[in-house]
Amino acid sequence: SYEMFLFLLMRTAEDFSRVYREFADIPSVKGATILPSGMIEMEYSQGLLTEEKRETFLRNFALSADAPVYESIGFPAICSSQIKMRKYSPSRKSLAVVRKPENENSGVSDVIEIWNQDGLAKVIHCKNCGEKEKAEEICVNYFFGGLQWSPDENFLVFTTQRNPKEGTTPFYDAGRGEKQKIGKQFHYEESWGNSMEDLYYTSLWIAKVSGDDCSVQVRKVDSIPEELHVAQPLWTPGGKGIVFVGQKRYERRLGHIYCTNRSAALYHISVDPVALFSNDVHCADDSHQMPCLLTDNCQEDFAVRYPCFVEDAHESFLLYYTSTSTFSHSSCANLRKVSWNTSIDHPNGKPTTLAAETKEHIGIYNRVTPQTNNRYKDKLIVESCCKSRVVLLMIDVRNGDIKQFSLGNEFSSGSYRLHDIFHSRALISYSTPCNMPQFFLIDLVDNSSSPLQWAIKSLETQKSLSKLSYSILRTSSTIDGEEFESVLLSPCGEGKYPLLAYPHGGPHSWTGAEFVNLFAYFATIGYHVLLPNYRGSMGYGEDFLESLFGKCGSMDVQDVMDVINQACTLETVDEERLVIGGGSHGGFITGHLLSKFPNRFKAGIMRNPVTNLASMISGSDIPDAIQLVACGAVGPNGFAGDDGVWQGVGRKEAGVWLDEDKILTLYRASPIAFVENVVTPTIIILGSKDRRVPNYQGLEFYYNLKSRGVPCQILSYDDPHAITKVHFTYDAW
Repeated sequence: SYEMFLFLLMRTAEDFSRVYREFADIPSVKGATILPSGMIEMEYSQGLLTEEKRETFLRNFALSADAPVYESIGFPAICSSQIKMRKYSPSRKSLAVVRKPENENSGVSDVIEIWNQDGLAKVIHCKNCGEKEKAEEICVNYFFGGLQWSPDENFLVFTTQRNPKEGTTPFYDAGRGEKQKIGKQFHYEESWGNSMEDLYYTSLWIAKVSGDDCSVQVRKVDSIPEELHVAQPLWTPGGKGIVFVGQKRYERRLGHIYCTNRSAALYHISVDPVALFSNDVHCADDSHQMPCLLTDNCQEDFAVRYPCFVEDAHESFLLYYTSTSTFSHSSCANLRKVSWNTSIDHPNGKPTTLAAETKEHIGIYNRVTPQTNNRYKDKLIVESCCKSRVVLLMIDVRNGDIKQFSLGNEFSSGSYRLHDIFHSRALISYSTPCNMPQFFLIDLVDNSSSPLQWAIKSLETQKSLSKLSYSILRTSSTIDGEEFESVLLSPCGEGKYPLLAYPHGGPHSWTGAEFVNLFAYFATIGYHVLLPNYRGSMGYGEDFLESLFGKCGSMDVQDVMDVINQACTLETVDEERLVIGGGSHGGFITGHLLSKFPNRFKAGIMRNPVTNLASMISGSDIPDAIQLVACGAVGPNGFAGDDGVWQGVGRKEAGVWLDEDKILTLYRASPIAFVENVVTPTIIILGSKDRRVPNYQGLEFYYNLKSRGVPCQILSYDDPHAITKVHFTYDAW
């Protein structure tokens, strides 16, 4: 209506700022633990806009005496910024806390604090390790890190990371360094890419938790070859061995984060932790053996990750995930299993596939999954992207039967998340684009019982959200008629509202029907928010995902334009006020749409955008992905590695083969090839430490716009590809 138009027109920047702060103040849940007492411990992260930082805090919830609802008790407890990692023991009666030193330049190493219900029980100094070299820093990386309790809760296993430049000197200062490191200070050493710039080598360590303090509290498992990078360690059920994921360097370390197609294998090493800490030198030396390979040298065991054990009264199984495709960065995951003989604490037989993509099941799509707290008896509960939703799959580890968990028809259109399982209870959440997460405690024995529920809702924010609605749009491509989906979040009311289209990055990623602060904010201030899952997105099957290979810059761009045109046919969408924005590959699509439809959009927003594939391929940590999406899948299907580990695509991780035709193909698929057509005011947001999409990509586009007199602006942050500064979205939007 005309009145609504005037209302939006008269809104000031202060109004938008107030609403943004309202949504920015909503804390997000980082973790949750069901305690033996029956209480729930929730760990939150909250951005403090005025302080330009984030705080982590804990809140406890207990069952109300008046109703089956969990209520917050006491005040939140702020977590120290020195805490790097927390891990409860299997019984939940002890807690290991990894704490970094207050002064990181003091030479003091990390410590592990052991807490119980009575207070601080023990402090383990990691530099007290009986080694000549300086203690290594405990690794908390999502892939290479890991902190796990032994089944008897007497030991901890964890990984450390080491910088090979430590202790090196240039040739002119040979007197300061160790002999073998002289002249190596400026040798180029590759890390694992974006957001892992300080991660070069990892090692496996064991800490002694029980017993009196001794001179040695931490021991290194030094029988693992240095070229084998240890990740995700896990105690075997008998506590006499460790299973871990191992990766080797080969010719080049390609970017790791967001990429599930990096060659890796599963290893087992027998370790006697009691003998390891024995005062008898011979016992300590014989306490562990060389690691042995568990996975097969075949494509079914490509890119192993996230092992876990599932046990019941009769049998134990070792489960792990692999990647269906050696090409795609986020392909469907295969769930594999190995029977485990608990009497000798060793595997029994060869791996078999438990769950994979079938005609009835589109497969498991998740990049990260927990190694513990996600199983009950012989069931594994897994989050998976399934079309426009996140679902919980309950997988029977014996026969592979898969069922979707549901709270009922009322909770069938949004997304579920699993936070914890302890004994027979599971803590889950459910959200939609216009409803913040609701948390439920589920009894897994009696599914018919009513869930226990509480909500973390601001009344003012909830009032704003109640005025929103969402729907799933299904669009037929104008290229070939194939269908894809998008989520549309809309303000309620009469009249026409502007539309913000925000295609996701990746391109093999996904946006679903779940709550996101930023999108809810825009809908609250009067925008339709369109979130396309164009072809190439995950969660729709491998054919859908791989259909983008070799068609990047055409199919994905046209898909997004098709759904924008479809949305503009809705009565409440004002097609004269369209905004396009996106990050990474979403920025790539934005650049294309601004150039190919120059008068269609009122503004463009590009965060760490891909603008020139031809120049990006030499500077990015994922050159393989760049070649794949623009030039198609090339090279042999795969080959068996010399070391018994399946290597996937025949390239030895060295990068790609470039020639003149490929470079021209890359350039012609890029927004920079059409930049002269752009007339829309554009803002470009860059992370100066971005190794996935180097910031020169955005600068190249920016300078071309400036030279043509197009209104444009750059914001630059001291961040990697994922810009995490709390004020970033406030500045940009």
